Amino acid sequence: MKRVIIFHNGGIGDTIMATPMMQMLYDNGYTIDLLLHSSLNKTIITGLNIFENIYVIDKKSHLFFFALRNFKKYDYLIGTVGADVKKLQKLSLLIGAKKWFGKYNEKNRHRIDENIDVVRDLLQKNQIKRDPYVYLQENEKIIEKYIEKYRKNIGFAIGSGKNQKFKRWDIENYKKLFEKYQDENILVFIGPDETDLKKQLKECKNITVVDESLINTIAIINHLDLLVGNDNGLMHIGYALKKKTLTLYGMTNRLEIGGYDERINHSIDLELPCRESGCFDSKIWGIRCIKASFECLDKITPKMVENKIEAILKENV
Repeated sequence: MKRVIIFHNGGIGDTIMATPMMQMLYDNGYTIDLLLHSSLNKTIITGLNIFENIYVIDKKSHLFFFALRNFKKYDYLIGTVGADVKKLQKLSLLIGAKKWFGKYNEKNRHRIDENIDVVRDLLQKNQIKRDPYVYLQENEKIIEKYIEKYRKNIGFAIGSGKNQKFKRWDIENYKKLFEKYQDENILVFIGPDETDLKKQLKECKNITVVDESLINTIAIINHLDLLVGNDNGLMHIGYALKKKTLTLYGMTNRLEIGGYDERINHSIDLELPCRESGCFDSKIWGIRCIKASFECLDKITPKMVENKIEAILKENV
């Protein structure tokens, strides 16, 4: 039985989009160890019982010692799409793997399919499984606290993590939407590193700010009628749970990282031609806006989003 180590240094959304590839490797008889850089990602895949070991290493020095301890333990090193290929080569040498697999993402091709392409040569069974996984643990007390029976439960995922604030739609736009839906149960999700957003929400009336653990947040999202937000990990949780979603895209490409079911995963994407210049580079977690104006998000108006929300809520899907 071949032993593989999967190196994954992406965020929550990237983790979810890599799970079909991981499942396919397991179904093909590989023994899998997983190397992560964030404990949040470990939470996402709890219950996905396909791994021999899961390691969380968030410092380069720790990665070096890991490689020394596990030298020549693995037949293959596999990097999920987004991992720097040159660094994968170096890690492969450090860890003594017989062969490494990785690739840069192809333009306009979805990350789920790209990850499967990375390991295609290792697969004997050709049945493609695209359904992503996310861990769901129901919590009745949490649901009673946040979810209402007789009003629409609309969630807003307004953040994007402290490292990618440029992906946020302006909070003042969200506030205008909150005013439009005062008759509904409005839940606004923020992450542990987004305290700046919490401060800006203090004056908002008739909203509930959700500042819960990731496990409880997933449980709440599972009971929403609709989840609205800019491109972030919580939206990917909504996709994986097969919830109705509305995602606002700016510099990131929905064809590469968007929802998995067009019937329920809706989007607003202005598709400005300037994005063809490659304004977002996931390898450096950075942004290069050639206009320095972020028109791709700024030109999405609250009215555009409101109209889309109204249409989605009327659907019978």
